[in-house]
Amino acid sequence: MLLSKLKLVTAGVLASALIGVGLTSYRGEAGEPRDPAARVFIKAPVPKVAAGGAILVWVDEKPMLLKADGTELPSPDPIAKVHTSGSADAQLSRDGKRVAFQYRDNNHRGTLRIFDLAGKTEMTVLDTVRLNSLNWMADGKTLYVRGYEDGGDGSLANWICDPVTQKRTPLKVPKDFFVRALSPDGKTSVVDEWKMSADTWHQRAHLWTLGTGEPTALLELNQSFDNLTPQFSPDGKRLLCKVKHYGSYKPLGSGSLDRTDFKFNDLLEIDLATKKRTVVKELGEKPEWRIAGFAWSPDGGRIAYVETKSLPRPPGQSADAFRVTVCDPDGRNAKVIHTAEGSWLVGFDWK
Repeated sequence: MLLSKLKLVTAGVLASALIGVGLTSYRGEAGEPRDPAARVFIKAPVPKVAAGGAILVWVDEKPMLLKADGTELPSPDPIAKVHTSGSADAQLSRDGKRVAFQYRDNNHRGTLRIFDLAGKTEMTVLDTVRLNSLNWMADGKTLYVRGYEDGGDGSLANWICDPVTQKRTPLKVPKDFFVRALSPDGKTSVVDEWKMSADTWHQRAHLWTLGTGEPTALLELNQSFDNLTPQFSPDGKRLLCKVKHYGSYKPLGSGSLDRTDFKFNDLLEIDLATKKRTVVKELGEKPEWRIAGFAWSPDGGRIAYVETKSLPRPPGQSADAFRVTVCDPDGRNAKVIHTAEGSWLVGFDWK
């Protein structure tokens, strides 16, 4: 199927307004944001979603679709001067036909954008919210979005958004919690509890059934999610997440934590019924390659993750190496299927 010509000329606004010390991008500290000039979506043939789905690997301006064996599928042409938070935010819709992503300009303002792989021109600009996170809902039409509303009280808010009408329905989350990910059926969420005062600080992951009472703890107090969004398995029974672990909980006051007590930072699979954890990828304290994104296969039988490491480069220039690995949910039978170089990982997903 051929994509129709998708053209976008915008003043470009998107931000990933990251939260406190918890959510930081991999490349957020490197260089100046690129010029948010005109963005053009050019036609490219994109096949129907195969039984094994397609893996989205979006490095810099080039979104690429791959089979699980690394074979490149016909993919969208480069999107000029795209720039996001660099933390794999772009996501395929649940039917694999659309891509939603965050966009950031020099003013760090938030915009939600969507383009359609099936040939229809579609672009959404959510210009009243400084976007922080997004997640496709189970209906395949609406999205969960998190961010800061223009003219609001400055607090982080949660909505269910219809990208066609741009109508936003508030999602009420318990105090001191914010949503990190939603299950495929849209009923269960992973939420982080954040509490800060002059003499204490903690971040702790919980499970929460939307619209009910208090969430239930998922991780220990000395463990927390890294900045990447946890991923529910397609059946909603397992969670893929990158977890930081400290030997003990040592608050230092003024909202800080003793980071010298850091022990490991691993990619884990968690059975949500039993809380059993399986290490998919052990990273250690100072890994050469860093996990930058991860996803389940459409049937939940396999896992894909992308790693990155810094490359030697002249001052003022940024470049990373990226490699994509597909493996079993327990980390076995791992195989690198794709490598790339670039400065930014715009998105990584498998649908």
